[in-house]
Amino acid sequence: MNRGGFDLVLDDLSEFGLLRLLDGMESFLAAR
Repeated sequence: MNRGGFDLVLDDLSEFGLLRLLDGMESFLAAR
């Protein structure tokens, strides 16, 4: 059960990281 919760947290972090990356790329392209 603990392992599953840990995997869930990793999924949330990777998804959040991906959204941040896309947001950063949009800002970078807009700044150009």
